[in-house]
Amino acid sequence: MPYATNDGVRIYYEREGDGPPIVLHHGFSLSIADWREWGIVDALRGEYELVLMDPRGHGASDKPHDPATYAMATRVADVVAVMDGAGIERATFFGYSMGGHVGYAAAEYAPSRFRAFIIGGAQPSLPAVEHLIRGAEALRRGGMAGYVEALGPIPVEMRRRLLANDAEALAASRIGTSRAPSYEDAVARLRVPMLVFAGENDQPIHDQAQRAASGNPHVRFVSLPGFGHVNVASAAVVPHLRTFLAEVYGPASTPA
Repeated sequence: MPYATNDGVRIYYEREGDGPPIVLHHGFSLSIADWREWGIVDALRGEYELVLMDPRGHGASDKPHDPATYAMATRVADVVAVMDGAGIERATFFGYSMGGHVGYAAAEYAPSRFRAFIIGGAQPSLPAVEHLIRGAEALRRGGMAGYVEALGPIPVEMRRRLLANDAEALAASRIGTSRAPSYEDAVARLRVPMLVFAGENDQPIHDQAQRAASGNPHVRFVSLPGFGHVNVASAAVVPHLRTFLAEVYGPASTPA
């Protein structure tokens, strides 16, 4: 299985398709499989090379329990390590939820490595520290069973994957990320294309992301009516992805 290593932590990734590379970074507690279930892989692999990664603490990647190992700059370095391992100099970054936060951070810490950014269900400022710490404490108290129970009805396979997570690693991830700065300035300075999308009902993320996108002509915001936070990276966003990527790479999807 392919792994990249950053500061002793192994990051698992998979590659599908052929064409300009897109690195896909999923959200908190999710896995590479979710991109497939949402239809994103089938929609894009015919024209693009998809590099799907499990971030640290998730899936087949290493799961450290030290919150200090989950700083946002370290998460961005994980993405760069995957790109280096795959022999990719520049790529489009596609991040959902937690992965979207990493995308905003990548615009700050490694902008030269990315041709474009796609951010779903995330704003450039993380939720309040207290909210993230409470989430970590809840994970430690109730484990993955308590976490999954709080989500309500979810598909059987997704439930199985969520229950297989390491609750202590996810708690450390929450704590380690909790003091990340706002990346609104990075969005304002951005000089490459960025597509930001959010579900109309995903508040306050939707409105905060829209405000951050409004000050830069290189950043486009798409509101998805009727969607909340969960599964907003679904087939509903595919037409917007196709339009955006065609503008970045050209209709024939050939590298510039």
